[in-house]
Amino acid sequence: MNTDILNLPFEIQLILASGYLSYKISSASLNKNHRTIDEIFQILSFGMIAYITNNLIRNNVPSWNDWQSMPIATASSLLTAIFWRKWIWDLIKKILKKSGTTNENFYPSSWDHIICHKDILWRYIIVQLKDGYMLESDLDQVPKHLPFRPLDVDSSGAIALYITSLTRPNQETAVEFGYQRIHDEIGCSQITYIPASEISRIDIRFSQKGKATD
Repeated sequence: MNTDILNLPFEIQLILASGYLSYKISSASLNKNHRTIDEIFQILSFGMIAYITNNLIRNNVPSWNDWQSMPIATASSLLTAIFWRKWIWDLIKKILKKSGTTNENFYPSSWDHIICHKDILWRYIIVQLKDGYMLESDLDQVPKHLPFRPLDVDSSGAIALYITSLTRPNQETAVEFGYQRIHDEIGCSQITYIPASEISRIDIRFSQKGKATD
């Protein structure tokens, strides 16, 4: 660690540390195309919230020192980042779309938009591989106690899933595995990792949270 950072005034350390943590929260899956100037100003913006909160506490509770007020100041910055990501950013996007300003989803890719959408439940997924294999997973069959449930995805396009059926190249009938492949009688589970480079197509069946499905 560069000790020069530790020698900076407390206020600067607070702004940089809380601002950086808040930036990571607010920009998760959104920062692929961020320029350095974007990162700097977002860090400073969130960090200033912690700085202002810290000053308010010190002015109203003189008996507290900086280290006592720091957790609350940092929390104010982090909560602002969560509030921004969960509600404010979505509201801004809706306003821009309804006003006809833009139809952009504001994510680095459509895949990022799909995997980050918080109002849908994935129910079934079909992954078509370049070698002709078709892997399917009935996500509702995946037991709740398993790790990575119901599947694991990342922004690169790679997927790890519990396969419930498989169709081999040049075959029309799928081989059904069902629950037994996911979790067998001796307590072992099997998950399959598929690199993005091996995938040619993905189909996802989903439902909206809070709405009944057939």
